[in-house]
Amino acid sequence: MSTRTWLKTFSEYIEASPTAYHAALNAAEMLRSAGFTSLDETKPWDDVVGAHFVVRGGAILAWRMPQRLTESSGLRILGVHTDSPALQIKPDFDFARSGHRLVDVEVYGGPLLNTWFDRELRVAGRIVDKQGKIYLLNTDPILRLSSLAPHLDRGRATEFKLDKQNDLLPLFSIADADEPLSEYLLDLAGVLPSEVAGADLFAVPSEKPAIYGSRDQFFASYRLDNLASTYPALLAMLEARPTEHVQVFAAFNHEEIGSATTEGASGSFLSDILTRLSFAMGLDTGEHLAWLQRATCVSADVTHGLNATKSDHYDPRCYPSLGYGPAMKISAAGKYATDSASGPFWKRACDVAGVPSQNYVNNNNIPGGTTIGPLVATRMGISTVDVGLPIHSMHSAREMCATADLISFNKAAKAYLVG
Repeated sequence: MSTRTWLKTFSEYIEASPTAYHAALNAAEMLRSAGFTSLDETKPWDDVVGAHFVVRGGAILAWRMPQRLTESSGLRILGVHTDSPALQIKPDFDFARSGHRLVDVEVYGGPLLNTWFDRELRVAGRIVDKQGKIYLLNTDPILRLSSLAPHLDRGRATEFKLDKQNDLLPLFSIADADEPLSEYLLDLAGVLPSEVAGADLFAVPSEKPAIYGSRDQFFASYRLDNLASTYPALLAMLEARPTEHVQVFAAFNHEEIGSATTEGASGSFLSDILTRLSFAMGLDTGEHLAWLQRATCVSADVTHGLNATKSDHYDPRCYPSLGYGPAMKISAAGKYATDSASGPFWKRACDVAGVPSQNYVNNNNIPGGTTIGPLVATRMGISTVDVGLPIHSMHSAREMCATADLISFNKAAKAYLVG
């Protein structure tokens, strides 16, 4: 596959995956097309050998199991997340003011909110009826947050101030010209108001991804955090040849809000599946725990690529630059799971794949965020390394990365799975 074709398929995946729920189901379709079989968590599993997957809401976990597990069989886990910062629509969101229909939203995660203004937004997510049936939504551009002109707010041109309760009210329509947004969405989904039990809906940017720059060097889009990790890791899972080790692709939801949910990395999803796999393969508790000690995990989440105009915000030596490969993330405070025992297996994967690798450490004066890595390492006792391809404008409505880093991460992830 040419680089241009690879990037176009990635663009299509992003456009079709405006929320974690879409990302998980689209990943499931790709796995199914490659011969993976879906299993139901509510039923017993008699046969887990081969290629299978489980979807839990906006999370998905896939594996490739050899015919038997031996004392040398290990476990290779690629861990990512499917969600991104967004504006989540509140339950009672419809209201009118001054002849306009507005929408009440709540901040999901930590979006760079100034970038969400003056661009068209679409509504995406899921509606669930009283029978538990799920209806996915992904509308055309229908909402907008508008800035106040500098003539009306002289400080606006130099300083962005935001009242999250009163300023984050996207405009839907002129009140007398259209029905409320709730009616519009239910009509679109084909659900009667009396049948609705709940919804997880988000206002998200609507612009298409762009491949741009000299020789197509750059890729810009919403959702690079973290689909720029999820999609290459998924492809690595699809492309990897079977080995004596169990290969796992684990894409969690809710990382941007702390992961403490049934679909998040702090929940039981990974533990539940691995326990069921080992027991279905005939391992007892002691053998299961020994198997976990032969496991490794690559936690992949985008990292802060050097912005040359703001270099003082980075460590002067341990910073990653766009186009120079994925970075290994290290934190003395334990914000990342990387240590001297886990780092080498990622370095080896990069060497085998023939791709460059970088290091990232936070500026001492600027504490950074964290990832699913420490959560998996702590909950499962699995040796874990945190890595990420560098991007600019993280949590913006329009992030960007180097196209070469996407390809490099995909190659290294594949080498890790088969190593």
